[in-house]
Amino acid sequence: MDAIRVTCSSIFLLAAAAPLAARADSAWIEWQANPSDGTSDTFYGTAAALTPSLAVIGAFGDDSHHGAAYVLRKSASHWIEIQKLTADDGQAGDEFGYDAAMTPGLIAVTAWNANVGGNAFQGAAYLYENQAGRWTQVQKLVADDGALFDNFGQSIAIDPTDGTTVLVGANGATINDQGAQGAAYIFVGDGTGWVQQQKIFADDGDTVDNFGFSTAIRGDVAFVGAHQAMVDGHANQGAVYYFT
Repeated sequence: MDAIRVTCSSIFLLAAAAPLAARADSAWIEWQANPSDGTSDTFYGTAAALTPSLAVIGAFGDDSHHGAAYVLRKSASHWIEIQKLTADDGQAGDEFGYDAAMTPGLIAVTAWNANVGGNAFQGAAYLYENQAGRWTQVQKLVADDGALFDNFGQSIAIDPTDGTTVLVGANGATINDQGAQGAAYIFVGDGTGWVQQQKIFADDGDTVDNFGFSTAIRGDVAFVGAHQAMVDGHANQGAVYYFT
């Protein structure tokens, strides 16, 4: 994949060139969702993802920070909770539900603090498929070179065009001995399982850039944010890298 860095000034020019017209007849109406079993320190709402008829809401503080995610279905003008998701091997402190993404047939939920192979805070992501109307865990994703404090699962995105490509950010990953430069991992589903296809990172990355803090993917384009990148001597100005 080829990477191009987009900085604040160039994004502004892109936005200015294509203004969006607001609909005069549109109005947003507030409606509040709450977990059916919510308690203090659940942190319901740490993540949210949406399709036209379904939603998933993360609650990474649930059950002593094991974490959980709640699936909602649209019913008329309201949303009804239909299922609570948890990791089948979850542990206290994993913070499952930190981030989430979904398509009509796939839900991805991250546990960015998960201990993997003895590595604290390496992180993991869990995939759920809709099987006969119920969301079932089908695979746990981890980086093939994951390490301590990678925070794999800081961000996650699913390509909505085919639902078979998942992009996971690991903003704490060390690259070439540079701590927290960050990385992102691409996984592809082949119908029988999900395999890591590629690890991507910034070709001009530096220590504590936090590449992987945000992710987005659609078709043949992926965006990855490095919100603490230094640009032209400006500390923490940040940058976004896009890959094709």
